[in-house]
Amino acid sequence: MKRYASIVELLRDCPTAGDDPVLHGIPAYRATAGLDAAQLAEIRQRRWLSASELASIYAWKEGGRSRHLRDILGNAKDDTDLVQELTREAMAHTDEYKRIAVLDRLQGVGIAIASAILTVIDPQAYGIIDRRVWRLLHEYGEVDHDPAGENLTLESWLDYLPKVRQWATELGASAREVERRLFDFDPAVSYDTGVTAPSRQMMEQVMATVYATDLDTILDQIARLSNEQQEILADILHRRMIEHERREIAEDARAALALFRAGKLRAASADDVIASLDRALSEPDVE
Repeated sequence: MKRYASIVELLRDCPTAGDDPVLHGIPAYRATAGLDAAQLAEIRQRRWLSASELASIYAWKEGGRSRHLRDILGNAKDDTDLVQELTREAMAHTDEYKRIAVLDRLQGVGIAIASAILTVIDPQAYGIIDRRVWRLLHEYGEVDHDPAGENLTLESWLDYLPKVRQWATELGASAREVERRLFDFDPAVSYDTGVTAPSRQMMEQVMATVYATDLDTILDQIARLSNEQQEILADILHRRMIEHERREIAEDARAALALFRAGKLRAASADDVIASLDRALSEPDVE
């Protein structure tokens, strides 16, 4: 049983969060610099980002994780800052699909990070899309697909953005403020009992603190967690493995398509492909 009859009712009851990093300053994370309020105001005035500014936003959005930071910084090379070029191009469009699609062309940037770029540039009109908010919207029947928010796409964004803007208008708030209230509403609360379960955000923080330690230390720390917390941790790891595998498959597919278009990969009939698969499956595994 949900605690509120609708998302609007939830938003009205959810308190406004404190200082917003999007407005008051994005903190530094490890190798990335922070962005203070004056720098953020300048970004909103000129309506584009540099690669180093995007790196700061990326590190903040990812909670300090740096799995794609090298890709982000790789957008600036040979005296060309592709981040500046494509963020300018994106903001020149008035069509929301084109805006997010242009940003999605940047290395290391997916839909969630692209939405963070738009939110930093224009917090009045944009909010960040992520799994946590998407799961909440699905629970309240506002979206009808991808209940876990594991496969957010351009179409997900086009479904999400008008809703956030509509609620912002009803509440007299910015789209960013609406999104933040949704994010801060903890979906780990049990609606039947009112007892708060360990949140995934907390478990992500646990994982971050043990990455730099040895395996025995990690296992010792995990053993101290409750069974419920260990299940959450196992689920996080499982989802990350799936995401990694999906990314590798997508990269392989893009590489194969590029080779095919360049004439370096010949087309094959379905029978040839099946025969090739049969041969591969019959070969013994090699350690």
